Amino acid sequence: MWYEPERGNASKETEVVNDLRLEKGKLAALKAFEDMRITQPDVLRTTAAYQALDTLALALRPDVRRDMYQKSSISSKIVTFWSHSWHGSYWNKMLTLLVIYNGRAAFVFGFLTALAPMIPFILGLLPGLPRNEKLERSSFWSLTCGSAAVLITFTMWRSRHRVFLDRICINQADPEMKTQSIKSLAGLLRKSDAMLVLWDHTWSERLWCLFELAAFVRSKSRSEQKLVLQPTFIGPACLATFVTAFAIAAPITFLPSWNRNRIAIVYGALILLGSVAGYVAILTLRKYFRSIGMLAKKLSSISFESTQCYCCDMDHKLDGKTILCDREVVQACVVAWFGSQMAFEACIKTELLETVMFDLQHGALTKRGTLAVTMPILWAFLDSFASFAAIQHWPRATSRLMDGFTFWLLLGPMLMDCLVLLSRRFHHEGSSFWREALLNLNVLLIVWLLQAFVVGPYIFFLRLEFQHEFISSAMFAGFMVLVNSIFYAVEARSRSNRQEVASAI
Repeated sequence: MWYEPERGNASKETEVVNDLRLEKGKLAALKAFEDMRITQPDVLRTTAAYQALDTLALALRPDVRRDMYQKSSISSKIVTFWSHSWHGSYWNKMLTLLVIYNGRAAFVFGFLTALAPMIPFILGLLPGLPRNEKLERSSFWSLTCGSAAVLITFTMWRSRHRVFLDRICINQADPEMKTQSIKSLAGLLRKSDAMLVLWDHTWSERLWCLFELAAFVRSKSRSEQKLVLQPTFIGPACLATFVTAFAIAAPITFLPSWNRNRIAIVYGALILLGSVAGYVAILTLRKYFRSIGMLAKKLSSISFESTQCYCCDMDHKLDGKTILCDREVVQACVVAWFGSQMAFEACIKTELLETVMFDLQHGALTKRGTLAVTMPILWAFLDSFASFAAIQHWPRATSRLMDGFTFWLLLGPMLMDCLVLLSRRFHHEGSSFWREALLNLNVLLIVWLLQAFVVGPYIFFLRLEFQHEFISSAMFAGFMVLVNSIFYAVEARSRSNRQEVASAI
């Protein structure tokens, strides 16, 4: 808007100049956004994932103002664009990114490191702990070495995956370069192979997060869109599950078995630990599925007016000067891309809502992830195998080995899926604190009953005096295959019914 300043009115003249400056800046930003172009080549930069996670992911801390631009370098494309809310939990984002980029390496190195000491121990090259009268030398090496390898690799692995993180790849110290990078944001998303959304409840409330989603959707065809939504609770959940699995496996490996009173106390403590961990997991999962329901409502009624942005929070004033309204620029840009704001909202509802909901409900907790975080259970049985193999008791050694793989491959994932299924089914919040606690306890009781239903036959098969102990383990493995088949058949049928109901609605 153009104004004719009155003579002698310096304050109004200054106001007019500021209005002209803002209008010019708005037009320049809008032009760059609409064209999805990069204003200058050196703003297309990436960094290695390990550099973004360096020093406990210092780059993700909102209170840190350190210049990290030197960690980035000019690139021809972005492999993964990180989209996140600065109002989300820093620790959750850090742990989730460590799971994504270091988790696979930690799983592989941990598994191989747990296998490595078995043969040296069997050959008598490694010392052991006294276990009972039959096992004067019991192995603890698989559990100890495997767990140490996982934790070291998880925290120290240097993933070279090329990513874009605004704190590092945008020059925060040079205002002109920072402006050019922000103007090029749509172009940067067009140059990105994938977009990783670190999702929490604050992400869908931020204006620029919504803009990044719109730009990525607009720049790619449906077949090219590689949009990955990762809930940030996954990181803490994986770490907590691994620690719990280690706490359960440690007494099996380290505790002498000749003191039955001590064993009863320890295993009673383990049941209590498992109950507390299970209660916290159920509480977290139910809250998570409630937040997904809230996200579905937000996406189905998505609107830029309901989002928050820094400029509007500051009433468009910074250090006494009027600043550009990001909301106006973003809205104008979306209209240019999609034809209207309503068309963009319809695109989100029709094309992305179903995909997003499925990824968040079914893709967050995978069987591969469950196997990775419950490995300490398997390692405890590997130590038992090595201990009996060292004294040439091969029937019991092979029996322990089969039991370990049965518990790890069949029982662990089934219990986790049961936990998730029940938490999703009973995710609605209780009307009071006590009703909420009762819902959590009911879910926990069902999981414990399922576990008792499985462990009971295991003890029964062990007490059967077959000539070869391997037969008892084989019978238990067959029983677990049958239970898994029934459980997942019922689960698949239930999912099919829910989809039919949703389609009918």
